[in-house]
Amino acid sequence: MRRRLTAVMAVTTAVIVVALVAPLAFVITDRQASNRRQATELTATTLASFIDDRTSPTEIVATIDRLTTDDPGIEVTVYRRDGLVLGADVPVDDVVRASFEPGAPEVTENDGDVVYLPNNGPFEFDEASEYVIRVENVDTVFAESNRRLKVVLAASTILAVALAAIIAAFAARTISDPTRRVTRTARRLQSGDLSARATPEGPREVRELAEALNALARQVEELLVRERESVADLAHRLRTPLTALHLEVETLPDSNEAGELMERVERLERTLSEIINEMRHDRPAEVAPRADLVATIRGRLDDWSQVAGEAGRQIDLAIESQDPRIVAIAPDDLGATFDILINNALAHTPPHTAVTVSVGVSAGGVSLVVDDRGRGFSKSSASALARGASGDGSTGLGLDIARRTVEGASGSIELGQSNFGGARVTLTMPTIDADFAPGPRPTDNR
Repeated sequence: MRRRLTAVMAVTTAVIVVALVAPLAFVITDRQASNRRQATELTATTLASFIDDRTSPTEIVATIDRLTTDDPGIEVTVYRRDGLVLGADVPVDDVVRASFEPGAPEVTENDGDVVYLPNNGPFEFDEASEYVIRVENVDTVFAESNRRLKVVLAASTILAVALAAIIAAFAARTISDPTRRVTRTARRLQSGDLSARATPEGPREVRELAEALNALARQVEELLVRERESVADLAHRLRTPLTALHLEVETLPDSNEAGELMERVERLERTLSEIINEMRHDRPAEVAPRADLVATIRGRLDDWSQVAGEAGRQIDLAIESQDPRIVAIAPDDLGATFDILINNALAHTPPHTAVTVSVGVSAGGVSLVVDDRGRGFSKSSASALARGASGDGSTGLGLDIARRTVEGASGSIELGQSNFGGARVTLTMPTIDADFAPGPRPTDNR
């Protein structure tokens, strides 16, 4: 940007300077040439008015010497019809011979630098001339002056363009540098650094942009704080009925069903506690979030198969390999993501239909596929994954939560059509070593 502004201003200045200097140089040069022509013609006319039939050669030579002394830049020669040449030794040529003819006009050559003036008297225009006066301007001062003028004009043009380039560079810097700094601040905000602020500087428009960006960043921070507080408060409000449910489950007689119910209640309590701590920034930094995908899916299916069986539904499981497949997701987050997919499949398919869960492996990765026999996705993949975009009576948050969880582990989610004509959701994630230990888990500012 700075280079473009500098180049534009320099070129503009050069055009302006040339547009002004070129006519000025032409006018000065033309004026000097006109003055030279007038001086040459004046010398010839002056000498012609002095010479007549009674003027002796000695007087003519004396007059020539006086004229050339007063103006060293001229060369004067007088030709007489009988062949006498007085003054500068310039041979007789065709122009001189023609000038002796009756009624011969004044002749100028070299743009007025040389004048041939027939002298046939004031009342004898039709008579043959007795004398022809030749005056040549041999002044080198004009040529030198003209050369100096061109040098000065060229130097002035170069100096003006260079000065304009310096000024343009300074002006461009005062615009481009603050703009770059505002851009860097905007990119920091884009990357999640909400503490970034721009310094209002530079032109008024750039200062206003920086102030608007800072105001926007403050508003986003305030909205995030309010959102976190609202989520934490909502989760905290759920603790009371959950505690009551916990107490009621404790009063149930000991049985497998009571134990499974208590385990689910405790899992929900842990989830609520994690939400509250994370929203209030009290959650301790997690190192090496990881889970065995195969083990997590099997554990979750134990619960879901019972629920589906009570509703007359069936969940089929196909695992390509029974070996552990470690992914960079916390076990609870991975289980919650799987719960979302199964819940969606059961909620949007007809009664007494089956859901198929497949776990596939590949070099360096693992995939989780959930196929159902429902109506499939009525929207495009991008629309279905948009947060809150569901049109089927749900909140529209489930698939978005699953997407963010998988993308946090460098994975991806893909929506499509199953082989049964319903919906297919495919999660693809890279696997890690069992002793993988990355740094603290980054905070999700979204």
